[in-house]
Amino acid sequence: MAKPEKKTYTVEQIKQEFYQEFPELKDTVKIIDPRDYKDTEALLKDVRPLLEDEAELQRRRTLQNGNPIMKQQAQNEAAFKKGMVFMREQMLKQVLKTGSPVAMVLGVDPAAETMAGSNRLVFGGNEDLHFETLVWRGLSSGTANTVATFDKSFGDKLQEQIKDKYYLPKELNDPNLLQTFVLDHELGHAATAHMIKQDKVLTHDVPQYWECIADSYALIRHYQRFGEDSKFGEYWSAFRSSAAVMVPDPVHWTSEAMEKVMDLNKQGVLKNLTPKQAIELAVKIADDCGFGLDESPNINKAFGTSPLKAAFTETVGKSVVSTLKGLWSKSAKPQQQAGEEKAEKEDGFLKKMENSFMRQCLDRLENKDNTVRKIGDIALKTQSSAVYRVAKDFVNTIDRIWPDLDPEKLEEARRAVNGRKDVPQTEPERSWKEQMLHDMKTAEIRKHRKNGSGNSGRFMR
Repeated sequence: MAKPEKKTYTVEQIKQEFYQEFPELKDTVKIIDPRDYKDTEALLKDVRPLLEDEAELQRRRTLQNGNPIMKQQAQNEAAFKKGMVFMREQMLKQVLKTGSPVAMVLGVDPAAETMAGSNRLVFGGNEDLHFETLVWRGLSSGTANTVATFDKSFGDKLQEQIKDKYYLPKELNDPNLLQTFVLDHELGHAATAHMIKQDKVLTHDVPQYWECIADSYALIRHYQRFGEDSKFGEYWSAFRSSAAVMVPDPVHWTSEAMEKVMDLNKQGVLKNLTPKQAIELAVKIADDCGFGLDESPNINKAFGTSPLKAAFTETVGKSVVSTLKGLWSKSAKPQQQAGEEKAEKEDGFLKKMENSFMRQCLDRLENKDNTVRKIGDIALKTQSSAVYRVAKDFVNTIDRIWPDLDPEKLEEARRAVNGRKDVPQTEPERSWKEQMLHDMKTAEIRKHRKNGSGNSGRFMR
């Protein structure tokens, strides 16, 4: 394998490149290296004015279009803004703990034409970033950070569990290469917010569409930075594919888009593109590869629910039942002393939640050949075009990062999946319940578009 060129890119260097290429975004896109600050509090102090501006925008929209209760809360300007800023800061603290680049769009007005927002923050800078860090994040739904909030070692423990389960050549597991790719990915989000129409949410899975843009742009820039012979795209595409079925995570299924970038790279058409041209190309690729509104839900149904969600339901459910039992017991026997009460509650709530998460998250990694067979069976039986695309891509690319698969079993699965004659071209009709939820969702979106109410910002990875 040809090694990518050994180059080093700093956050400051990438920042200056971005502003030089996109001078019109210099006032609205703020690129921050957390290592430039004494601590997180110093960083928050620097961005707090932007968070306060966003809170004021949201307060005004609430006064104009909110329900009576929210309007009453918004009339107390100081308390409303303080609460909004506090929530933003807590979210920001949490995502910064992972040490990986992340993008944040502030002040998105649902009534505006695009998703640009009033400001965009991009945080980057981690010279210790390794592939396993990205793997455990990719195998964890975003709310896995909830567990990490209470158990600081959760990420390390999950990382240890998946150690050696995924393969990336040593020369590609380079912290600077990975940091540069992920930072370019986040800048891809920031550079395209003004290009995505709000009405896209009525026809597309916008988060997945946006991820296709970001990964495509980052991979184009990767080839330009590290050379056309780099194999990083093949491994990252395969990992995105695995996460789509393992978590499942349809939002980050960008594999099809990245394969298109790889094909264009082989044709030699990427080398001389400017970053602006790279962005425009990434948007066109996402137009071809992004999921429609009906497709992502079918991915979740086909490949299972989020491991953390299942773990949370299991452990919290037991805890709630135990608590209700205790309250009932007290009401029935008020004279009973606390010391005599039977211990009903589950011990080690967090530990049980972690263990459940680990078990479900890692279950498909214990017998990889069987996992490939199961995903292949899904590809053969599904009536969803999107599910077939994802399952087929998994079967055809997974050996890039799981090289220890049985070659005969893998080939058997590939022959069956690739040889399917009745490949679905559309999505199954919605059930009445799904149709009702769809109608409610789109009606709510249209209402927010008309009134300018709703969520005022978002994080992206």
